Amino acid sequence: MANIVNTLGTGYSLAFDTSGGNEVTCPVPTGVVDGELLVAAMLSHDNENPATFSLPVGWSEAFTNSSVNGTFNIHGVIGTRTASSEPANYTFDFTGAVSQKDKAVYIFRVQNSSGIDVVDYLGNGSDVNVACPAITTANDNSLLLHIAATQQGRLSGSAAYPTSTTGINLAESRNNSSGITVGAAYEDQAVAGLTTQREFVDLVTSNKYGTGFAIAFVDSASSTGPSIDNIDGDNEVRAGQQNVVITGSNIENATSVTLGGEALTIV
Repeated sequence: MANIVNTLGTGYSLAFDTSGGNEVTCPVPTGVVDGELLVAAMLSHDNENPATFSLPVGWSEAFTNSSVNGTFNIHGVIGTRTASSEPANYTFDFTGAVSQKDKAVYIFRVQNSSGIDVVDYLGNGSDVNVACPAITTANDNSLLLHIAATQQGRLSGSAAYPTSTTGINLAESRNNSSGITVGAAYEDQAVAGLTTQREFVDLVTSNKYGTGFAIAFVDSASSTGPSIDNIDGDNEVRAGQQNVVITGSNIENATSVTLGGEALTIV
């Protein structure tokens, strides 16, 4: 089953900008293995001015929102890449964001996943809790990642992760009105279908506007591979995040090939 490596520094990383700049440099988790799925969440606390986000070169945008809650916005972009000879860090650009408001970037390592199935967000009204949306998954054995963000850095001492989840991180950029408070948690879903709305409880000390994100990852063992009709002259087929390398020049009479314990059926 797809899983998140839940260790700060080696499994995931988190970085803030509190200087009023438009960039956040976030370290890559040190344990990254080539072929793993990396997932980034860019989060910005803006006041009426939508941010224009730019993912680093080599990252693909999976989702973006411009959630307007009252007079405050929490903007978020979810990006992915397949790890390959990773650098020490990446710089994420928030050009267009209000300079005096803080920004945050998470990078997560997701193992045994062929990619994102579905992602959505939920804009929350002024509250101490932040809810992440219910989503409908299409694949069994999904990994669900919940991310919350609120305007202002006011992390509560009684903050709690959503029920039935495993907590990853709760943090604030700084304890003042220009800050941003964030949280992340995950859970497994054995059977595809509608998930449960999850809520970070008492995330902040007083009512603030926030946004919750829910991301479902496809288990690589559950993903459907390519249908191969004619591979004469070919020696490689891309299947989701994985390269399937076929050896030998004549397999016309074969019905299956075993690749590292996984069966590739030829039809």
